[in-house]
Amino acid sequence: MKLIPFKVESLQTMAQEIPYGVKLSQAPEIWEHGEQGSGIVVAVCDTGIDKNHPDLKQNIIGGRNFTSGYFPNDEYDDRNGHGTHVAGTIAANGAIQGVAPEAKILACKVLDDQGSGSYHSIISGIKYATNWEGENGEKVRIINMSLGGSHNDKGLQKAILEACSKGILVVV
Repeated sequence: MKLIPFKVESLQTMAQEIPYGVKLSQAPEIWEHGEQGSGIVVAVCDTGIDKNHPDLKQNIIGGRNFTSGYFPNDEYDDRNGHGTHVAGTIAANGAIQGVAPEAKILACKVLDDQGSGSYHSIISGIKYATNWEGENGEKVRIINMSLGGSHNDKGLQKAILEACSKGILVVV
């Protein structure tokens, strides 16, 4: 399993901005009706998340690292950038606005620093998200995986079906 190759060309700091894709999804119109993701926990199964990102840190509810290159002190830190980008698209709430700026993010680091991972790490992340419960009884409502693989894996299929059977929307 791996990410589609990408390259960060520049980082910019700007005033509060609603990205084009968020506008295209018509999220701002939905926000006007008071729907901004409050009470929703989204598990992001990716390269981890930068838990100190100024637009995300208030919405990160926790996380875990499932990669074989696990470093004990980094938990789910994102040294690739893709998982942080995906989490921002979902729940950024600062200079950049995500689709659901009040949603909480559960980081499931299933891909390494190069954006590659095993089916085992991805399945472990899905199972963790499916059974996770927060301090206040929160449960994951959505699992997001922006990744792909070369073949159909029965274990992966089973983990996804188990999540769906518990009412979790799985977005791949």
